[in-house]
Amino acid sequence: MCNDGSVRPGRFIAMLAMLVAGAAGCRAKAGEDCTRTACADGLSCHESVCRPKDEVDRIRADQERAKTCRATCTEDGLCGAKNGRCVATTDEDCRKSRVCRQKGACSMHDDVCAVVSDEDCKRSVLCTQGGKCSSSEGKCKFAAGACRERPECKERGQCVEDGEVCSVGSDQDCEASRRCRQEAECTLRDGDCVLADDDDCARSHWCWEYANCKRGPGPGGCFRDAPFARSEACRRYGCCGKGEGQRCRARSDDECKKSELCAGKTRCWNENGVCKGE
Repeated sequence: MCNDGSVRPGRFIAMLAMLVAGAAGCRAKAGEDCTRTACADGLSCHESVCRPKDEVDRIRADQERAKTCRATCTEDGLCGAKNGRCVATTDEDCRKSRVCRQKGACSMHDDVCAVVSDEDCKRSVLCTQGGKCSSSEGKCKFAAGACRERPECKERGQCVEDGEVCSVGSDQDCEASRRCRQEAECTLRDGDCVLADDDDCARSHWCWEYANCKRGPGPGGCFRDAPFARSEACRRYGCCGKGEGQRCRARSDDECKKSELCAGKTRCWNENGVCKGE
């Protein structure tokens, strides 16, 4: 605004001050649109909205940081940035990440990818390969009864859920396992199946194949302390004669019929050195 001489100087200065004051009063406030109106002092126009300058600086820094986050988020799902650190921003980013596939951390929770439901666990190898399909305390764990369906139950007697692992729960778990049949480790001691006594040997193939039905002294295994015809294998399984190598074998239908194996059966016979009954 210029004074052409028609307005006295004092009045001109007053009018100019009014215009400046009016213009200042029309500036946009925080949160208001700034596409046509300048922001008030202390604010900056960012993405068409007036914001505090320190907030704009923080947003711009996070946008730069997010570029780095996105380069590595296939590992951890932390694809966004907040206050200078990488954070999870969507469930979808988490589900595309390695921590989802490996650990079940497939849902966004408190800025990170976390296990929050059974569905998260079911997306991971912990469930598909390890049987840990139940969410508990932020981790994927075995559901009730899951261990009994696992190979380690049949192989090692580890049939009971114990936090994140399967453990041996009873002597019966040991007795039903391959360890009992093959290694005579049929008794639960200190959380594991071990060879404890003659009964363990008698349950194993050492007895019914080799007549080694007695628990050896010290840390040894099972041994035979009598001729085949007087062995535990003969009494229990009708395996009363010497077979190939160190093995025993059934010799006759009569010896089979006298064995515990055939007790209560209507028929019992020797078939290729093995007693059978029905």
